[in-house]
Amino acid sequence: MATMRDVAERAGVSLATVSRVLSGSRRVQPELVERVRQASDDLGYRRNLLARGLRRRHTDTIGVVVPQAGDLRHARLVQALSRTLHDRGETLLMGDGHGNVEVEAEALWRLIDRSVDGMIIVPLDSERSGPAVRAIAEQVHVVQVERGVGAADIDLVAVDEAAGMRLVLDHLADLDRERTVFVTGSHVESEGASERLAAYREGAATGRTRAVVTPMLGISGLAWGREAVGRLAISRRWPDAIVCGDDLTALGVLDGLRAAGLQVPDDIVVTGFDDVGLAEVSSPPLTTVRRPLGQVADAAIERLDGARRGESDAAVGWRLPPSLVVRESTVAPAAEGSTR
Repeated sequence: MATMRDVAERAGVSLATVSRVLSGSRRVQPELVERVRQASDDLGYRRNLLARGLRRRHTDTIGVVVPQAGDLRHARLVQALSRTLHDRGETLLMGDGHGNVEVEAEALWRLIDRSVDGMIIVPLDSERSGPAVRAIAEQVHVVQVERGVGAADIDLVAVDEAAGMRLVLDHLADLDRERTVFVTGSHVESEGASERLAAYREGAATGRTRAVVTPMLGISGLAWGREAVGRLAISRRWPDAIVCGDDLTALGVLDGLRAAGLQVPDDIVVTGFDDVGLAEVSSPPLTTVRRPLGQVADAAIERLDGARRGESDAAVGWRLPPSLVVRESTVAPAAEGSTR
């Protein structure tokens, strides 16, 4: 049975070009489109995909594609999925988008070639990943995780980002730390980042927090956290709490505050979001929002199971509640490790 690589060799083009043509994820020169389509027709590639879906038996494999396998959050999700599937006697096949929508599309089609029973996808981009994700959903049942591509007919399992931000702001209000600044990645980085930003702004508008300066938007990571502290130092408008949109940025903030001679949590408290492994061992340990990744993994697999049983009548959009893990970046050591 022909594969996407066979089509690429027949057409004399790269796998990436075949992926672009089949998914419509990017415009391709008309002559190349014609060559790929002709090769696909000659080899029966599209017909093979349909026939495979109609007559194959289950392969007991689930495909998973994430934007960056090295990202700690995505690595933990893959681990949770792998553990659950292993306990069920099934296998996870993973594709890495490497931060590129074209590579992401290629990874998706390669997993289709492996006859996976279903696909779990963390789309790299809510818009640019759309054509490939929708095309894949025509071949196999798809569950999107973390963010969607605006397709109402494709399942989505995500964390309630706004609820997580409210937990943070309520915690800071309990500590009488209401003069805050939000340091995060650009709101266009992901749907979740946009939701956290909106929830922070809502908190400022409703009096849950009093923002010292407008949200500081950069490129998430250690360097941005340090840079944000440097900007606050120049302005001399220190808040009494710095709320971060992710843990890596928060770790950069902690480092920047140490360099500035400020004590955490005495002078300023700091919070993160995600509860990656480093949050627990930072200095001081970081108060952060924990994503229920085990529940996310179980919910995604449950939706695939329903599809295989023919019970998937309509797409779902599940938002699972996170929890707040309180550590020493906001409170005294006695309260470390408590959750709410």
